[in-house]
Amino acid sequence: MGFFTLTVSLNLLIQNTYPTLLLALRHSLFSVVSIITTTGFATEDFEKWPTYGHYVLLFLMFVGAARLNRGALKCVGYGCS
Repeated sequence: MGFFTLTVSLNLLIQNTYPTLLLALRHSLFSVVSIITTTGFATEDFEKWPTYGHYVLLFLMFVGAARLNRGALKCVGYGCS
């Protein structure tokens, strides 16, 4: 989780989405934790983020859903865990 938070925050800083590293780190940490735990909280409009942030958050949605049963997509049949 720390790797994704750091890479997203650095990307937000490099793309000039936020003026300081601390601000980018705060928003990316909250978003990564919210997405991976499938709580659904959001403090920012992700549409304004660079494309890399979109892909990371999409990936983390699947990782969080597979790890935590309460947010997982339910499937019926064999091969689903």
